[in-house]
Amino acid sequence: MEILGAFVFLFVLIFLMFAKVPIGFAIGIVSLLAFAIYDLPQQILAQRFYTGMASQTWIAIPLFIFAGTLMGCGGLSRRIVNFSDAVIGHVRGGLGITTIFSCSFFSAISGASPATAAAIGSIMIPEMKNKQYPEKLAAGITASGGVLGVLIPPSIILIAYGVLAEVSIAKLFMGAMIPGALLALTMMFVTYVMARHTVPAEQTFTLTQVFVTLYRGFLSLLAPVIILGGIYLGVFTPTESAVIAVVYGIIVGFVYRELTLRDIAEAIRSTVVTTGTLAIIWAAAASYSYVLTLSGITQNIALAITGVSTEPFIVLTMISVLVVVLGCYINAMGMVILLTPIFVPILNAIGYDLIAFGVIFTMMCEVGYITPPVGTNLFVVKSLCEEADILEISRVVIPYILALYALVLTFVVFPESILYLPNRFL
Repeated sequence: MEILGAFVFLFVLIFLMFAKVPIGFAIGIVSLLAFAIYDLPQQILAQRFYTGMASQTWIAIPLFIFAGTLMGCGGLSRRIVNFSDAVIGHVRGGLGITTIFSCSFFSAISGASPATAAAIGSIMIPEMKNKQYPEKLAAGITASGGVLGVLIPPSIILIAYGVLAEVSIAKLFMGAMIPGALLALTMMFVTYVMARHTVPAEQTFTLTQVFVTLYRGFLSLLAPVIILGGIYLGVFTPTESAVIAVVYGIIVGFVYRELTLRDIAEAIRSTVVTTGTLAIIWAAAASYSYVLTLSGITQNIALAITGVSTEPFIVLTMISVLVVVLGCYINAMGMVILLTPIFVPILNAIGYDLIAFGVIFTMMCEVGYITPPVGTNLFVVKSLCEEADILEISRVVIPYILALYALVLTFVVFPESILYLPNRFL
């Protein structure tokens, strides 16, 4: 293939996505076009579609989506919120901080950003409004806290990156723990600064309430310990942990007597719809990666970028600029699937660790959830509001975006902080 032709295909792909063609169909159209123009056997295209879905690790993604939906219906999210509120709700702006704290806990169950924003937002946005939080502030805090769902394990974005980059998902999960904790703490601080002069002082702290909510929500708080602990201790694989999460969610939902058969049926329907959308992207991306490899475009992009600089900081800065721009128009899963085959040769050329980059790349992708016009979390929380519009909510999340990129910059300079836990324990 000629390199010029490959760049033309990339241009067509970008044009289709800007024209709001669903990303899976856009990738498939470009792949089909490439195979037709260069007279490649059509059976290879079918084979690539099949192999794109053949990895067992992909099974973990719909299972974690299903588990997160079940736990939201089964009362786990509300008990997590109650415990979080008892621990830190007494601080000025405590309900906002509680929202972030609850999102970090629920993220360790669901692995998805919109699911986290919806589950916690449905509880916390009305509660914050009752405590005199401006609706736009309540929505902005919830949307921002929701992005923790794609960084804190078990992240479906990290699973997708691990499959495509062929690196250990367990190491990615452990590598994301320190960045996830620091991002949650940073967001809590930002929330405190934004809310301390906006809302009145809230409830008083009592150890009794902490122990009561801990007792009532113990099974909810135990979920991430079981899911992640089993992976890190080598008891089960990430895919098996997703099965455990589903079974645990059903059992606990019935124990709490809040999960019904209708809820399970609705969770199955929602998971099937989401997975069907993702499956088209995964299958089409396999043929797209084949086109990129066959054309030599990945190698040539790597040569072009390393020709400018082989300094990791400069290379990752260029990558982050690209991700920020694309993140306004393409969702996180789409970016990971589209860009990972391009970025991996570049990182190999400069000798940058793929585990560290996977975590940093995921943090870059998080911004797309809270930036218009695509910003999924913005629309999720908007659906829970009565008056606040997307523009108002978008203004509220700006400090969170700045804080997120300050952390990205920190981890680019100090990737060892990401690799410390995986290197020490795995």
